[in-house]
Amino acid sequence: MIIDIRCRPSTPENMSYFGQMNRGGDYGEAAREASLDLFIKEMDEAGIDIAIGNGRNSAGLDLGLKKIPPARIPNDHLAELQLLYPKRIVGLAGIDAGNVIHNALDETRRSINELGLRGIFIETGRSPGLPVNDRQFYPLYELCVELNVPLMPQTSVPFGWANIDDGHPRYIDTIARDFPQLTIVCGHACYPYVREMIVVAIRHANVFVSPDMYFFASGTEDWIKAANGPIQDQFCFGTAYPAIKMAPYTAEFLKQPWHKEILEKILWRNAVRAFHLEDLVS
Repeated sequence: MIIDIRCRPSTPENMSYFGQMNRGGDYGEAAREASLDLFIKEMDEAGIDIAIGNGRNSAGLDLGLKKIPPARIPNDHLAELQLLYPKRIVGLAGIDAGNVIHNALDETRRSINELGLRGIFIETGRSPGLPVNDRQFYPLYELCVELNVPLMPQTSVPFGWANIDDGHPRYIDTIARDFPQLTIVCGHACYPYVREMIVVAIRHANVFVSPDMYFFASGTEDWIKAANGPIQDQFCFGTAYPAIKMAPYTAEFLKQPWHKEILEKILWRNAVRAFHLEDLVS
């Protein structure tokens, strides 16, 4: 079994955003056609059983010559995908932590209690433009603990913050210490701060990491050593589809020198624990 914890289904809503992010880029047939049937086919070809995707309610980001577009992928849309493919697609709510698009606490309650989504995704570098450990977000983290759902903060340093230092793992370290009962899943794993991210995971058992699209960019050997050893119970497989095509990435990932005894953990068991997916794999 393989669970891809960073995999955005190829719907028109998702592909509109990624098309703006990478104009002219080839995301593959399912993405080009914005076809869910082709998306499931590509999952099957890659050997991926469950895709975890997230809603998005985020402002744009001005990086000078590069402009990151705003993203509007409604949480109701993710809930619909879960209903259409209950054993294949898992949804996380996209929450505007800056309280511009909606009230973050109200939308989190609605998304979890009424829509049945499995956690929340936030991009504090876009709205309101602060590191994740700013105290104004603490009521949201407290609510996640109350609802027993994981938090997935945006941790891509290249495209997540106006100031690259704001994406440093030290800020994850702070909230992991202040909220030991909060499960924090770092998709993109604070790239390029690979070793610092590994240290934070070693320090905090409630921090899960997935370098996904950045796994082969740099720090690959460090990730393999850490996943084979001290963070074997916290490392999660992810592709970051459609930014990365599922089948070739998965094939190359499986070729790495993983210890046999940890492979199930990093491919799916850790994700089951982080996102409470026991009902989908029993």
